[in-house]
Amino acid sequence: MQKIILPILYIVFTFSSYAQSGDMLLFKKNNYTLDRFYQGSFISFQLNTKQWISGYIKKIQTDSITIIPIQESPAVNFLGMIITDTIILNTIKIAFKNIYAFPKGHEKFSYVKNGSLLQILSGGYLALNLINTASSKDPVFGKDNIKNISTAAGVFAAGTILHVSHKSYFLIGKKYHLQSFITKPSS
Repeated sequence: MQKIILPILYIVFTFSSYAQSGDMLLFKKNNYTLDRFYQGSFISFQLNTKQWISGYIKKIQTDSITIIPIQESPAVNFLGMIITDTIILNTIKIAFKNIYAFPKGHEKFSYVKNGSLLQILSGGYLALNLINTASSKDPVFGKDNIKNISTAAGVFAAGTILHVSHKSYFLIGKKYHLQSFITKPSS
């Protein structure tokens, strides 16, 4: 039984070692690899023209990639229900120098990083303060309450600044870059 199992395991491991072989596109932050893309992988990025492109990689070269772009759009099926229809567009070749940014994907604590939590909490505190002050017939902009209102407005402004300055993409440049890894010479 062992004489049969060992050759089968050898064949399985030999073929599985070639599963990720081939050309590869690396998305890196300095010298750390954030993501790897292979032929047939799904990729999404933004061009210099600020247009987002999503599709499947057809070919990776040293300075460019060829992709099959896809576009999802809503459509109505024969039952009258709205479904998502996928449209496959013509292949395009894009140079690495024309790629502007990559999307960030799911980010932990994004509501804190983009300032939304500060805006919600300060807005809620300001609304509650105004309602309580008005219901107790105290002056809303009185000497005692102006400090509370200005603090809530300052926290809301800080949240707004964070929200405006937060980017949901990685900008290609000094810190983030693309590197192609070609295993065989192209013909």
